[in-house]
Amino acid sequence: MDQHSGIDPADQWVFDPATGSYQMRLDGGGAPAPHYEPAPAPHYEPAPAPAPAPADIPPRPEGRAAARGRRRAEQRRSPRGRIPVWLGCTAALAIIGGGVGGYLLYGHRTPSCTSASTATASPDPSPTVSRTADAAAATDALRGPMAAPINVRVNIFDGTGRFGSSQAVLSWLQNSNGVTRSTNAGPASHPVATTTLDYAPNQADQARRLAKMMDLPASALKEGTTMAAFRQPMTLTLGRDFTAPGQPFATPTPTTAPTPAKAASSPHC
Repeated sequence: MDQHSGIDPADQWVFDPATGSYQMRLDGGGAPAPHYEPAPAPHYEPAPAPAPAPADIPPRPEGRAAARGRRRAEQRRSPRGRIPVWLGCTAALAIIGGGVGGYLLYGHRTPSCTSASTATASPDPSPTVSRTADAAAATDALRGPMAAPINVRVNIFDGTGRFGSSQAVLSWLQNSNGVTRSTNAGPASHPVATTTLDYAPNQADQARRLAKMMDLPASALKEGTTMAAFRQPMTLTLGRDFTAPGQPFATPTPTTAPTPAKAASSPHC
């Protein structure tokens, strides 16, 4: 309030409803101050709440196509635990390449290479063992009782390829050794390399007597498995090792086994 005039400066301004602004009161105007009514507060309407779904209507089941689509979308959004495609392809190519390379370098061994290397590394000793066993068995066949010369029955075949060999042996046995029950059976079906004496188990004593007379080698005795009939003769086949009656038999020339050719080296062996 002004101390000199006693007038409040705020009363000098009057609100003009026509213009909506305050104007200075004119001098001398004694119009009372207008009445100010507060502006009405704005009214806000609340948003309507969504209507609840009816409880008696069941939710619609999800279709198979929608379920598959949802699972695929979830897998694309969560790739954890899945191997990237490029990494899987790279690993597969590395495994295939390693397998092919290992086969070419170490695994391509042909059957011929394998058999040749096995034969070279460990020769089969079975022929030597078999010949040793046969020689031992033949030597044992010469041991035991011997029949009397009169009881020795034998048919003589000539497998030497030389005429008269079987007759010469027959004459020598009958005239010089008392083997009167011997027969010249003629030529053998084909020439043979070594002399053999075939006999049955119950003719072993006769075979020992004849082998001692003729100085037959132990390898010449061939014992069968079937018993001979009464008065059945043994079979003596003269071979090319026979020289003359009462003379030592010629030692057969050992056949040298051919040396196996060295297998050609192969890049895969």
